[in-house]
Amino acid sequence: MDRRTFLQLASLIPVSTFPFPAMSAKASDRILVLVELQGGNDALNTLIPYANDAYHAARPTLAVPTHKVLTVDSDFGFHPALSPLMPLWDQGELAWVHGVGYPEQNRSHFRSIDIWESASSSKVHKRSGWVADILQRLERLQAISIGDDLGPFNGSQLRSIVLRDLKTFLKQARNDAPLRQPTSNPALAHIFDVQAKINRGAQEIKQRLTHKGGLTTGFPQTPFGQDMELVARLINSGISARAYKVGLGSFDTHSHQAKRHQRLLAQLAESIAAFEMAMRKAGRWQDILLLTYSEFGRRVKENGNGGTDHGAAAAHLLAGGAVRGGLHGKPPSLTDLYRGDLKFTTDFRQLYASVANHWWGVDAELLKGFEPLPLLTKASKVIAG
Repeated sequence: MDRRTFLQLASLIPVSTFPFPAMSAKASDRILVLVELQGGNDALNTLIPYANDAYHAARPTLAVPTHKVLTVDSDFGFHPALSPLMPLWDQGELAWVHGVGYPEQNRSHFRSIDIWESASSSKVHKRSGWVADILQRLERLQAISIGDDLGPFNGSQLRSIVLRDLKTFLKQARNDAPLRQPTSNPALAHIFDVQAKINRGAQEIKQRLTHKGGLTTGFPQTPFGQDMELVARLINSGISARAYKVGLGSFDTHSHQAKRHQRLLAQLAESIAAFEMAMRKAGRWQDILLLTYSEFGRRVKENGNGGTDHGAAAAHLLAGGAVRGGLHGKPPSLTDLYRGDLKFTTDFRQLYASVANHWWGVDAELLKGFEPLPLLTKASKVIAG
């Protein structure tokens, strides 16, 4: 194996993650699936305030026509591309939280996603992710990110994996002969040890996915659909991770938004619906909490290019067998704005506190002062954190 290949493989998997133990059946092993809506999703055209005249006035060309909205109450409805999610809504297992954001919104993609993934304030730069801070004291593999970065799983003590391309990873690791040359150099010995663990880990993943990861549910043949299928296979195989991250985008719709946004929302809805069906068949839907996040929403007023620019607060979606379905939180005003942006009514760290306290049963020091929301039908018992 050449140096470049080794470094690529080594960057994917920390030494301490293998071998994988079987997943426990305990309720404390509930799984979080984070879906990053990359680029800043336009929540006003996702969960639509169709009855509000200010919405239609601010978006003369982008407002979704009222007769096309999938209404859920007298004020709000879904974008028509989200129709695959309506059965979940009707079953009371899908929820939206209004006006999620944070004080002094940063409109930079890079800085704002750092804030969301670290649970820091806009004035504090923090390197570790919020999930890593909550789970780092626990043993076993804890998190798998499907994509290019760890994001909220970033932390030196968290046992986590980035899987950019599972097939390539398995092929490379399988074909590389173990490096067994004797050496007295500690650094080189460590490299040999890492490479051996990668090979063993790759074989473990392959065996689990081959024997226990089979699914009978079909998934959309889109990159996001295939990523969600991989998450379902990993969960179904019994791998012990308690958190997964996938990404969909780009939602950075500065121009020609209508068709592009519709296409992305359709991918989101179709893939979540397939994932829900797969988890229900596997008897795991009650153990799943799916949560979306994004660096910001879009501005209320459409721009001159048929799109929307970087904004602030946005509604976010939760789904799962234990989710308390419905609309949560206070909808932001569409007329009482701050520099053209929605004022947040729910701090995003309240969502994270709900995950930590009510889903995983951890009283996280990181989230002190942020009140959890009543988003679950049954909360876990909180343990010291």
